[in-house]
Formats: sequence, structure tokens, C-alpha cells
Amino acid sequence: AYFAAAGLAGPFAGRTLNFLAIQRVGATRTASLGMSESLFAAALGWTLLDQGLTALTAVGMIVLLAGMILFINETGRTFRQPAPDTADEAQLEIEQRTAAERPTGQVAAGVAIGLASGLFFSLAGVMRELGLEILPSAVLGASVGSFVALAITLFNVARGGQLRGAFRIPGADALPLAASGVLASAGMVCF
Repeated sequence: AYFAAAGLAGPFAGRTLNFLAIQRVGATRTASLGMSESLFAAALGWTLLDQGLTALTAVGMIVLLAGMILFINETGRTFRQPAPDTADEAQLEIEQRTAAERPTGQVAAGVAIGLASGLFFSLAGVMRELGLEILPSAVLGASVGSFVALAITLFNVARGGQLRGAFRIPGADALPLAASGVLASAGMVCF
């Protein structure tokens, strides 16, 4: 059950939220928000798994938290745009907006979603550890978690009527996509 919960929390919920954050604030900022996973993992390990916090871990958490606060403030400033003076300027601004320039509300949502992604990925780590305490097989844990994530994702894609399109992957993209899935699963086994 813990391995299945890890599959729901990390590969499914965490990755889904990660993609949603990328849509709102871009890949670079979303990747930077990934720092939150370590912060959440230390906090969850301390509270749920009774893992001790060393002085070095506490300093690391403070540094990560400070970095996250600075990053979130920088992201908010970067995306704040002065209000246009006329309707024509507003329309021109909309037309010229690049993918990196988002409305402030969208940025705030992207930051929140990116942080939630980090929380779910760290929660998956906690669930994996709890599962390994009961059944010490990393291969089984990674397999169950990956299968659950795949099954839920396929169900949602089919429910949305997009199943046929999900399998229309150009040949040049198929190998890197398959390799990323295999490497992600191998990483879960090693972690």
C-alpha cells in the first residue's frame, strides 16, 4: 500500500503538478522550485519518520528556505508589469507577451503549484521508506509505484479522450522518452 501511495504522490501527483507549474512559470523557474523537495523531505522525515535533524541539516533547511523566499520574491518582481496606459497598449502588450511573461496571478499559482509538486515528491519518498520497512525490496517498490502512476495517468488520458494521441510519438522522440522513464525508475530503485 505504501508503494502504491508513493506512486500516486510522486510519479503521478508530483509530476502532474510539475508540468502545470511549467505551463505557468516556465521550466527554469519550476526546476528552481524543485529545491523545495529537499526542504519538505527533511521536515517530513523529522515529523513522520522520527528522523533526527543534525545541525548541518537544520542549517541546510534555513539556507534552502532563504533561497526559496528570495527566489519567490524575484519571480514576482520579474513578472510584474506596469499597467498599460491605453486599451491599444494593453492589446499590443497581450500580443507581444512571450511565454516567459505571465500575469502575476498566474505566476503566484505557478509558484504554489511548483511548491506543491516538491511536497508530493518528498511525500513519495516518505511512503517508499515506510514501504521498505515492511517489505525491503526497492525493485518491487519502484515497480509498484511506477505501475500505479502509469495506470492512473493512462486512465486520465483515456477519460479525456486523448489516448490515441498519447501514442502518436514521432520516432525521434520515442527513444528519449522511453529512456527517461527507464532512468527515472532506475533512480527510484537506487534512491
